Amino acid sequence: MAAVRVRLTDQALVAARLAATIADRRGSAATVHDLLVGLAAEPDGVAGRVLRERASAAACLADRAAVAVPRLALLDVALHRAVHDAAPRPPGTADLLDAALTEGGVALAGLLEAAGYEPEALRERLRSLAVAEIAGGETLGLDPTGTADAQLSTVAARVVAQVRAGGGGAVDLVLALAAAPDAEAATLLPDDPAMLPAALWRLRKRGQAAGDPDWDRGLDHVVAQACAWRAGRKVTTVDLLRAAALAGGRGPSTLLGEARAAGG
Repeated sequence: MAAVRVRLTDQALVAARLAATIADRRGSAATVHDLLVGLAAEPDGVAGRVLRERASAAACLADRAAVAVPRLALLDVALHRAVHDAAPRPPGTADLLDAALTEGGVALAGLLEAAGYEPEALRERLRSLAVAEIAGGETLGLDPTGTADAQLSTVAARVVAQVRAGGGGAVDLVLALAAAPDAEAATLLPDDPAMLPAALWRLRKRGQAAGDPDWDRGLDHVVAQACAWRAGRKVTTVDLLRAAALAGGRGPSTLLGEARAAGG
């Protein structure tokens, strides 16, 4: 199987590896067609949900992957396009789908139409997705066995991996903790999930984060502080929230204060 050497979200990496496996079985180079089949088969990413909205088209596309289609862009071309367009964060499945549509051109459009998709409708669907919907559900570096994040609880490890996938820092960690329905820390945050993003928008509008090197000290710093404080015990989402507020820079504490003030 061809190696995938670019940094991707966990879900995008699974899709790319599926694409490479499909091509290996066929005995030819992996193309954007194989990538779309891999994206549709990957169960957790955004692109798979979009492609499976037309289940019959996804099945038809997979059936046609048994035979190589000439003049299609290669998988590597789409991967590098996604890396370029998504920088500095790692590309997720939505980025891979967008890159495949862009690099695939007329040849891929014809293949999609024959399977039952409307290429422009797929692009519109991607454009309609909120940023949180694209990045929030995907992860980076999450180990299903739990050994890679042995110091973190299951929920804490997932939230950290989601923030990492979006290239986020301490402020993004607070937002992700508030949005996670199974995070214990959510009980310490505003009940209305829109309050924190609205508070962040107000702070940015006032320019409080602009040019401040101490605004956000980064996700890794917060996680390291939480692990140090717990001294070998499992880090929970409450620990992550506390570490973000106390050691994540001025941003998390300012954001929480702004949200509390707005909530009365």
